Amino acid sequence: MGGPAAEREDLAQDVFVVVHRRLPYFDGKNIAGWLYQIARHRVRDFRRLVWVRQISPRSVPLSRAELTDRGASPAQSLETREKRRAAERLLTRLNDSERVALVLFEIEGYTGEEVAEIQRVPLNTVWTRIYNARIKLKAGLARIEGQQRKSA
Repeated sequence: MGGPAAEREDLAQDVFVVVHRRLPYFDGKNIAGWLYQIARHRVRDFRRLVWVRQISPRSVPLSRAELTDRGASPAQSLETREKRRAAERLLTRLNDSERVALVLFEIEGYTGEEVAEIQRVPLNTVWTRIYNARIKLKAGLARIEGQQRKSA
């Protein structure tokens, strides 16, 4: 759902803790929607706390894959890391409903109908959200590429 890569495992763990705590109250209907709502709320709560990290920035640790990838040159690794960070920044700028629809559809591989059921919205709303998210991402990528050309 667009949480930072370094925090995704912790967020997933938090979701399962909440699921475990709320399982006795689950009515048994629409488990995907129920899990989605819990995950959405955990990510939202996490995003509310991100500003603390922005006040006291720290260096971002390298992932294990980045540390052990011997096939790529340091320049290629840096470029890949920068592209990943740019994509994550662009995703975080989307509103929650657009980001979630795009991630569920494009990355997680859900169908439009499944996304509509999970988000509890009409199918046309899902397609609109995905379309708007794609437009915003393309504009953001074009802006980044334009800035890179100017600095080169």
